[in-house]
Amino acid sequence: MDDFLKLRGDGPILLVNDDDADAWLLRRCYEMSALDNELIRLGSALELMEYLREIVAGSARMPALIMLELRMPGFDPLHMLRLIDSIPDQPPAQVLVFTHSQDPYQRQQSSRLGVTAWRALAADPAETIEYFNSLAA
Repeated sequence: MDDFLKLRGDGPILLVNDDDADAWLLRRCYEMSALDNELIRLGSALELMEYLREIVAGSARMPALIMLELRMPGFDPLHMLRLIDSIPDQPPAQVLVFTHSQDPYQRQQSSRLGVTAWRALAADPAETIEYFNSLAA
């Protein structure tokens, strides 16, 4: 797993995070960055599963990036990564794990399942804005 990625395409960016404070901070940092893809916040694993179903049905666009928090109640991150990876007739989505988790097993398994990058949530918003700016192609 590489911690470096460049945003591909103009599809939406999915922010999958159940923590309102983290989601708010990431959205604000995103809005202050150079990125201009639509940002869609999904607050649960169920919402992400529904969005993935909509992609398969053709009623939603494949995201350019999925920013995923692994530590959510009722969320099996490895199962979700398998679902993301199994979308037919689509190039694999880039997945950025933006998390508080430092679990080495989750990181190893995430890498095995195709997570593009792993980032700890920065305490300094300027760091997150700078990171978002680095994603611009």
